Amino acid sequence: MKIAFIVNPIAGKNRKKDITPFIKSELDKTNYEYTIIYTKGINHASVITKEYIDKKYGIIVAVGGDGTVREVASGISYKNKGILGIIPMGTGNDLARTLNIPLDIKESIKRIVKRKIKEINIGISQDNIFLNVASIGFDAEIVENTKVFKGFLKGKVAYTMGILRTLFTFKSKNIKIEYDGIKRDENILLVAVANGRFYGGGMKICPKADITDNQLDVCIIKNIAKFKLLFLFPSVYNGKHGKYDKYVEFIRVSSLKIYSKNEIVLNVDGDILKTNGLIDFNLDIKKLNIIV
Repeated sequence: MKIAFIVNPIAGKNRKKDITPFIKSELDKTNYEYTIIYTKGINHASVITKEYIDKKYGIIVAVGGDGTVREVASGISYKNKGILGIIPMGTGNDLARTLNIPLDIKESIKRIVKRKIKEINIGISQDNIFLNVASIGFDAEIVENTKVFKGFLKGKVAYTMGILRTLFTFKSKNIKIEYDGIKRDENILLVAVANGRFYGGGMKICPKADITDNQLDVCIIKNIAKFKLLFLFPSVYNGKHGKYDKYVEFIRVSSLKIYSKNEIVLNVDGDILKTNGLIDFNLDIKKLNIIV
């Protein structure tokens, strides 16, 4: 079987490390035919994936962060063939965390060689796939605001500044939610729809989510005073926010619809979209084969 390694040269830790020698040192010991390609911009990984699947490459490895993983997965899903591999080189690496893929480069390459395959669900929102989490509200606006600082501040510092900016500017959202025949009006801080357990670099927003169970786990955090949010938000990192049950609710659904008459920032695995009206969240009927 042929393997294509698609490398995002500006992803997270990969900015200062050439992955090529690591790949060659492991793959040259095997009988795999392989190639290494570098991306040149947004969505290029998806284009490359489709191209190399057409060239009969059976395994497409995303070397980068969750954005690169999502682009490669999108190409595989479009072609409905191919196996996804991950060498986590980004800042968050949330899908790797969910699937217990080693964050160590050499160990993750060894997993590719061993080729143990797992079938996982694919989430869809507004015709965009997500493997981890799609969300609206406070967290989505943090992602948007963090991008303002990323040009001149490092990852965690930029994210902290994004949180602070969002605290000053965020206003709760009045939305309608529909699932399993239930319709609700809510004033929310955020709604996170999870396929995997993690997002935002290790936050356990839906700690019981199972990426193989054909269900979406949803965390609804209702409107809360900002000083109380300062206590609640850190607990998301270890998945303990459920203890604030006056404000936090978990549900499990097969699909979810949200309606907002005002503009909403939608976070789809770290990619930001602005939309209003109906926002839908579903699972694709297709599954994704991935090396774990």
